[in-house]
Amino acid sequence: MTLLAMLPAPEPREGSAGACRRSGRKFADAERSCHVMLRSVPQDARFWHLLGLACQRQNRNEEATAALAQSVHWNPRQA
Repeated sequence: MTLLAMLPAPEPREGSAGACRRSGRKFADAERSCHVMLRSVPQDARFWHLLGLACQRQNRNEEATAALAQSVHWNPRQA
């Protein structure tokens, strides 16, 4: 399983309130998992990248930008 597989795919009916809540929980779960992993390996650019994506999908763009900047810091070739 790839790291990107940790993040859920967008729900087919994004307008549905139930689908948005389910999707939000999945992204929050992915975010928590990234934080757990980053406590063990804070230099792993892949987890910073996933954290950035999870935050972005939750409309937390400042946190997403900071996490993605850390990802680039640890692996500039990923930019």
